[in-house]
Amino acid sequence: MSSGDEANNPDLNGHGGDAGDIIPPFTYTYTEKGVGQNPDVVVTVTFGGLNWDAAGQAIYANGCVVPPTVFTGEATVSDSVTICTVDDVTQTVDYTSGLVTETSEVSQEAADAAALAAAEVAAAADLAAQLAQYPDYTSGACQAPTVFTGEATVSDSVTICTVDDVTQTVEYTSGLVTETSEVSQEAADAAALAAAEVAAAADRAAQLAQYPDYTSGACQAPTTPPTTPPTTPPTPTTVAPVLPATIVETVEEPVTPTEPEQVAVPLPATVEEPEEPEVVSVPLPATVKVPAAVPAGDGSSQQGAPMGAMALLVASLIGIGAAGTRLLVRRQ
Repeated sequence: MSSGDEANNPDLNGHGGDAGDIIPPFTYTYTEKGVGQNPDVVVTVTFGGLNWDAAGQAIYANGCVVPPTVFTGEATVSDSVTICTVDDVTQTVDYTSGLVTETSEVSQEAADAAALAAAEVAAAADLAAQLAQYPDYTSGACQAPTVFTGEATVSDSVTICTVDDVTQTVEYTSGLVTETSEVSQEAADAAALAAAEVAAAADRAAQLAQYPDYTSGACQAPTTPPTTPPTTPPTPTTVAPVLPATIVETVEEPVTPTEPEQVAVPLPATVEEPEEPEVVSVPLPATVKVPAAVPAGDGSSQQGAPMGAMALLVASLIGIGAAGTRLLVRRQ
């Protein structure tokens, strides 16, 4: 359409009034002749278009032929699958197609079906990408393994000697400890025992912490040094000499000396093996004649023994005692 052509004016050309016309918007100019002495006037006219909506534009673009009707369908496919990984872990894999759009000139149902089919293809591709993260997986949940349960309790006691020299018995225990295993009952029992021993050791350490600087084992009784009795010197044994027999005073007749009397002197108590006592002959004094009367100084006679006789008797007794003493000295 060129400007300045009055034929392009739809109002002037008779097409602007048809309701079925499809006219795009445009701008045109024309010259209006002046009247009399007035000069010509150039007029610019803008036309807003007629039936220039989406459908009109489609017809206009299709060579002024009405195009077929297009139906639009949308679909989304989302789901999840459960697999068992190589680590025996049940894993849930989520996948989706996202929003998929398809069109159809036949019907809306055809457009929806096409969208759903495309969404399923997209979802399958996403599932394959998700499963690629789990090589060698198995479809479905993993089978629950058999679980064995073991129980154990460790209790004991120790004897210590405290810093106050008091023997103390410390008791400790693990309490009931439970452990599980998927291998065997023996493995579960062993695991429970090991855990109980650790718990008992911790309780023992806590109990012993109440007795700082203790010594393992019972307190030892103090050693008492042996008592040495004092050395007492032996008491000497005093042996009394055996006195000779009583000497009978002789009278007027001369006394005939008799055989010397043999006297046995006892040994002291400390002598282990007694020996035969040595026989000591004790000489008796010579025969003494004792007068019956002693003249007195006044010319008279006095009955009795003279003083000389008495002195001789005493000397004899002393001699006998000395002989006994020499015998004892020789025995010792």
